Amino acid sequence: MPTGPGGFGGFSAEWLYNENNSMDAIAGPNNDEIWVGIGSGAGVVWLDYLDINGTNVSPFLKAFKNNSLLRLFHETDPTIWKLWKISGITHDDSNLYTALTVSLLGATGVFTTGVSRAVLTYEELGPTGASGPNGSAGSTGPRG
Repeated sequence: MPTGPGGFGGFSAEWLYNENNSMDAIAGPNNDEIWVGIGSGAGVVWLDYLDINGTNVSPFLKAFKNNSLLRLFHETDPTIWKLWKISGITHDDSNLYTALTVSLLGATGVFTTGVSRAVLTYEELGPTGASGPNGSAGSTGPRG
């Protein structure tokens, strides 16, 4: 699992939150922004290569893998959060951003576009383990 700057556990970095379903995906987000374009649960999250502190986090973004989790939470109010599962990853080195195709798994509260400072953590999921053996047959019920 990649590790990175921030004191929030695992990989974590902070961006300025911006939610808009008509973002210009070609230009990408402004420096230090995370753009969230979510329709009915599925959508795209765009992450600028520079976080809110001006740190280039592209090496960490490029370590993200499909079927992993993204958790976004408000910097000062952790009861405001969103959780997504990644299903596609695109890195645009000419416009300096990563675009993640995601499915929304859950959310609470409301981020304020252009105001909320949002912390993103990345959680890599491990492989599914093998199924266990079948249990023994149950006892026969009473006769009627």
